[in-house]
Amino acid sequence: MHPVATERFHVLGGRVGFQVGERHSELEAGQSCEVPPGTSHDWWQIGAEEAQVLVEVTPGERFVRIIATTFGLARDGHVDARGLPHLLQAAVSLTAHRGTVVFASPPPLVQRFLFGGLAPLGRFLGKQPVYPEYLFSTNLAEPQPEALALLDEQGRLQLGAAIEGSA
Repeated sequence: MHPVATERFHVLGGRVGFQVGERHSELEAGQSCEVPPGTSHDWWQIGAEEAQVLVEVTPGERFVRIIATTFGLARDGHVDARGLPHLLQAAVSLTAHRGTVVFASPPPLVQRFLFGGLAPLGRFLGKQPVYPEYLFSTNLAEPQPEALALLDEQGRLQLGAAIEGSA
């Protein structure tokens, strides 16, 4: 969950399962949902067809930094079998980004004590909350026209015809 950020999803292709709070739903191309701040959520591809999803997080700067770092660590093989950073790396990153991302498990209070206690060791061993080399890429993809058509003049996802709150 994101304590202060709103996350919006618009499915461009394929099917995506969503768990938002206690509700579960499946969305397909052309459908959207919004997750308000402080709401536990998860999402995943359904079926064999590759799902394509446009995701907007507002405010998003700190979120982008931790996600880029997590994806970079995954690309370089520095994650566990589930694709999550190893414990000391998670402690350093999540302590520094406490107001941005909170895992559903273990409970937030346990995370605060566990990660708060392990983060100094992780930093001592050279772990960083964000790795600058993961924040930018020379591998850039051209945005799909369908995705660009969903954005307003400020580059924000328009949910006008969307199914807000359906997830």
